[in-house]
Amino acid sequence: MKLHRLYFSVLCIFFALVANVFALDREAFTFTSYDLNVRVEPRQQRLAVRGKIMLRNDSSASQKIAVLQISSSLNWLSIKAGGKPLQFASQPYDSDIDHTGALSEAVITLPAAVPHNGALELEVAYEGVIVLDATRLTRIGTPDSIANSTDWDQISTAFTAVRGAGYVTWYPIDTEDASLADGSLAEVLGRWKERARASSMHLQIELASVRGGLHATVRRGDRADLPCCKLRTYRSRGYCSPFHSWPRRGGHKLRRRSGEGSPVGDRMVRTASRQG
Repeated sequence: MKLHRLYFSVLCIFFALVANVFALDREAFTFTSYDLNVRVEPRQQRLAVRGKIMLRNDSSASQKIAVLQISSSLNWLSIKAGGKPLQFASQPYDSDIDHTGALSEAVITLPAAVPHNGALELEVAYEGVIVLDATRLTRIGTPDSIANSTDWDQISTAFTAVRGAGYVTWYPIDTEDASLADGSLAEVLGRWKERARASSMHLQIELASVRGGLHATVRRGDRADLPCCKLRTYRSRGYCSPFHSWPRRGGHKLRRRSGEGSPVGDRMVRTASRQG
């Protein structure tokens, strides 16, 4: 009898969690600001992020659950509010808003319901790899050569370029599922861009040396209007360079800004956050 009761209790909890997931309003919150420390490790093709994000409840109802999404190639390490760890469940979520065709979604139980227009600050930590991956295109029949030349984002010793949401979700977002196959990607991405139109981002970027001896850091970030914030770094002759224009892959000469006294100047964040 006790075993049956235990089984029934577990079953009730399971169905409650499932119902909660399906009832999620994934677009209830708007990300109003990001303050992130980003470490890029080309040798390991690795990205590690720590920082704070500010959310605002734009739905008409109070929200006890929040959703954060990053690329499926990244993993959630911790999420805190007021310095205290929050309970969250991490799960894969299919969406073509990321080049991998999926997101790593954290479903967070908040300590208190956030009312309409209420704000919430979260401390986040996540990391993982960003490699060349065109899964979302190849699974709908796009030839490999075309897919890889379209979704070319990656971190590597030879080439590092990472675009934002719609390509690589390297900063947290919250969206409903988006598909290239049914054409919903443009609509979902458009809604997110509209919600994020007035949002801001402050980055501090730390680049691990490819050679092992150079350690370059962007010490002062600049606010970058979302939703088209991009992080791009390039290596030329053993140093990381800010550029006048976007370098192209293959044959384009890398140019260092004149007057820059350090391997990575403050202009790098402004260059990295160019709209395009």
